[in-house]
Amino acid sequence: MIICPRCGTKNNDNFNCCYNCGTPLNKQSNTKKEGQEDEAATYEQEQEEIYDAPVENEPEEYSEEPDEYDDSSEDEDISSVYSSSAYRNQQTIISPSSKKSGTSPKKKRNEVYLSRAIALAVVLLIVIIVIWGTIKLLDHWFSGPIKPTDTPTPDVATHDPYELNAKVFSHYDTDINGDKFFKVTVQTNGDKVFIMNKEYPVENGEASMILTQYDIYRTYRPSYIQKGEKFDAEIPVTVRKEGYQDYTYKFTLKDITTPMVPFELISPTDFNAIVYKTSTTISFQTQSGSRIYINGDEFTDTNFNSDSGIFSMDILTPPSEDPYRYEVTIESDEYLTRTFLYELTRSSDHDPEQTKVLELDNILWTAGADNTVKITGKFTGAQADLQFYGVNTQRVTTQSITFDEDGNGSFEAVLECTLLGWTEILVECKTDLGIHETIYVKNLSDSLGGIKKITTTSWGINSNYNDLAKDETKYAGQWFVIGLKLNSEDSAVIKDITKVETGYALTVNITPSKDYETLIWVELCTDTFTKNVGDKVKIFANRSLSYEGMPRFLAIVY
Repeated sequence: MIICPRCGTKNNDNFNCCYNCGTPLNKQSNTKKEGQEDEAATYEQEQEEIYDAPVENEPEEYSEEPDEYDDSSEDEDISSVYSSSAYRNQQTIISPSSKKSGTSPKKKRNEVYLSRAIALAVVLLIVIIVIWGTIKLLDHWFSGPIKPTDTPTPDVATHDPYELNAKVFSHYDTDINGDKFFKVTVQTNGDKVFIMNKEYPVENGEASMILTQYDIYRTYRPSYIQKGEKFDAEIPVTVRKEGYQDYTYKFTLKDITTPMVPFELISPTDFNAIVYKTSTTISFQTQSGSRIYINGDEFTDTNFNSDSGIFSMDILTPPSEDPYRYEVTIESDEYLTRTFLYELTRSSDHDPEQTKVLELDNILWTAGADNTVKITGKFTGAQADLQFYGVNTQRVTTQSITFDEDGNGSFEAVLECTLLGWTEILVECKTDLGIHETIYVKNLSDSLGGIKKITTTSWGINSNYNDLAKDETKYAGQWFVIGLKLNSEDSAVIKDITKVETGYALTVNITPSKDYETLIWVELCTDTFTKNVGDKVKIFANRSLSYEGMPRFLAIVY
């Protein structure tokens, strides 16, 4: 062994420089001979001491900075030593011996880092596997892909029965009659859903339905369950899709109990209703064999059809400020007793569900000595909408309009007509002018002068002809005698006869002795007429509007 003169480190005889500080070594034969036997015995122990030495005894890294020895000749020797092949051989010899002697601190740290890296990689791998498995499981539950087969009906032995799936959600509520029902929603990848023998389409992955407690009770009630006891109903849901085997899923509805006796309103369609007639029909349908009571009195035998299950009874609802109340009780041996209350309010307004109709009993009416006339008919609109007024300011006053209490629209109107002769009156619905009728009232009352005092002649018509043809208000309501002298040359000759609503209409020439014609239009308020074209005629008439450029008259023949 060679001892370094600088740091005292023992070096191998083959080293040219100190292993610890790099100082050049003097190789002396006597040193080698003296320590040769000891070196062989203690080589392994010395190497362990070298490698196990504290960090401050480790060799310093070579750098270009000068150390405390600033001898230039010595630096040159050191440089030559590091570049020599002997030094490289020395490094090669040290490396294998270090593996035998043990693990350095640097190697221990590397092993710790490696262990940590491996553990982290294992944890990441486990997390990735868990996430992937969760995604696959959710995908299978909610949106598992459907893979259609090549044939519409695949072999059952090879078909996966779970390719179709269903999830069911339900909640209950009560309707306006107090009956319990269940609203059920089925989420599925099928096309159709079947529940209780009814088919429901699937839209956007959902099918919705209403199940009544009555239907569930009737279909799934166990035989041992008594009236009023609760039970749970397990209801199958079948999902179908073309090309796939049906998939059936069962869900449970809890606490099903005996419902009230089945019931459906027919008339009125609401418990609290407004009625428009004195006689109103109440009607409903229930289970056959039930017993019906109205305000405590039984009407099962008189008003109930046990075969159809329909109860019907007419009740009186004359005009009243207070509503009419009828308590109905339905008893059944199989179901719970049902009780409800009809509350009917009578109104004189128009029934909005009824079509407006105006029907008058006559078209021609005759006023009495007091100049009044009673007009009767039927009007199913609002009573306040019925109105009467004279055409072209003819003097008509409505004294009263009375409707029957039965609510069928029958009325009687009292009118006063202060015009001698014929009065044309328009009857209409003021809120719907398309509903109207025209009537004519003849008034020959002596209080207005009577027929004997009429003095107007056809000459008066001729002299005012242009005004009468153009001005519809000219002499409106005035009395005329057409053909005053029936056998005179200046009479009235029929030119044309036309059938009209009021009877007949005549086109009459009132100047037959002249070399020109003066034509007027006369509507006869009569159902019969025996005259012919060319006959002379005397007509008592009063003025009313114009017709195709001719003066128009309403008339009666004498």
